[in-house]
Amino acid sequence: MLTNLRQVLTFYDKLLIISIILITLVGIGISIFYFNNDGAEYIVIEYNDEIVHKIRLVSGLEKKVTLPLSSGKAEVVIDEGKVRMLEMPNEICPLGICSDTGWISNVGDMIVCMPNKIIITIEKTGVSSQPDAITY
Repeated sequence: MLTNLRQVLTFYDKLLIISIILITLVGIGISIFYFNNDGAEYIVIEYNDEIVHKIRLVSGLEKKVTLPLSSGKAEVVIDEGKVRMLEMPNEICPLGICSDTGWISNVGDMIVCMPNKIIITIEKTGVSSQPDAITY
């Protein structure tokens, strides 16, 4: 079968196949190099639609952020590039969905506490926060 294929393909067919493979590999290499955005990652903590903390995520960072609320406090733990919200009493956060979310570590991940209007997101510089597309 291979000998039949060699007889069927001409020099220009082989040249075309090799050219397509090379162009594809160069395109993949350029896209990896060009679109590899090594921007800094930040933890953004919003309370009542205002940014109250914006902390750069660096390796080895261990921090506990306390947010004073009208009926108590909320605590956010940052450890080794991950973020989580500690459990709050049922009077402050009845369902505890925000603390049940657990650790987040990827750009775009978020923790939301609706009763207390807290939003914690991980963002990256150079990445648009606008949606790619909207459908109706």
